[in-house]
Amino acid sequence: MASATFAANPNSENEPWIERPPLQGIQFRIWHLMFFCLCAFGVLIVLICCCIRIRVPRTKQEIEADYKRKKIATKFRKRLKIISNQDMEAVDLRKALEIIIDADYQQDLQQQKAVVLQVNTDEQEKLISDQKSSFGKAVANVIKVGRLSMNKVN
Repeated sequence: MASATFAANPNSENEPWIERPPLQGIQFRIWHLMFFCLCAFGVLIVLICCCIRIRVPRTKQEIEADYKRKKIATKFRKRLKIISNQDMEAVDLRKALEIIIDADYQQDLQQQKAVVLQVNTDEQEKLISDQKSSFGKAVANVIKVGRLSMNKVN
């Protein structure tokens, strides 16, 4: 009867290739090395997929919503630059949003004032041109009346 040993295969001449050590003096076998490589590859794939969001959106609505979210986020990042560095220490998301809304409100007010001034200027120019044309019509009417009255006198 054969005695039991802890060696992988006591008959090393007939040992399958997967049971051989990859290098002399190393305790683990080729299948150990293959298993470690496969595990490392699996861990790498899981880390990449968890850290980097790789996902294909399923619907057109999701694509459009993602696009709008990205645009809003870039606008928000640009607007955050108006907040000074000293104020950023005490600012949370709500406070930053309030500051940005106030700045946008002030900007909108200035734009509306500029539009109102432009409209008022345009209306004044139109009134002046209408007055000039109505004055010209009045003068033309006076001249016509004068000619008619002279024709009646003659």
